[in-house]
Amino acid sequence: MKILVLNGSPKGKQSITMQYVHYLEYQFPEHSFNIQHISHRVQELSQNQTEWDALMSQVQEADGILWAFPVYFLLVPSQYKRWIELVQSRNATNLFAGKYTASFSTSAHFYDHTAHAYIQGICEDWEMQYINFFSADMMDLLHSQTRRQWLSFAKEFFYCITQSMPTLKCKLLLGYIALALCSQRLI
Repeated sequence: MKILVLNGSPKGKQSITMQYVHYLEYQFPEHSFNIQHISHRVQELSQNQTEWDALMSQVQEADGILWAFPVYFLLVPSQYKRWIELVQSRNATNLFAGKYTASFSTSAHFYDHTAHAYIQGICEDWEMQYINFFSADMMDLLHSQTRRQWLSFAKEFFYCITQSMPTLKCKLLLGYIALALCSQRLI
């Protein structure tokens, strides 16, 4: 299976976030991981059409997309946000439609849920099949329990892709909850 990793760390290859991805590469050699250092290369991607087209081709070829990023000031790094804006302004969101996706972050566990909600919203707007998120502390990879949880998350991601599992949009889910509460006269 081809997994495209959209690395949102401005540090590129040296980031803590990428160490988690490399751990998956080691544990799942049957899958190919194509790591693209989006935040590190955002300037190049915005100015070089050949590089942009090559990346969009890789999006099309991927079976699954993993958004991997550190959390900076309650959100994804600004370079990552700039790349998201480029995808939208260049009308390339259709290349992501239908792709299975998940998000992964490293942080100090301070409002990282807001960054994941942001990425999930982007994925749903782009009509991707968003599965789940995993949030790790920067040093969690040193702990066996977190490594097991990280591998379990990855297995679920791969399983959903291979089985073409249906996903539920967050906006749709909130609508169902509101409808259920209204029918019970709870709101």
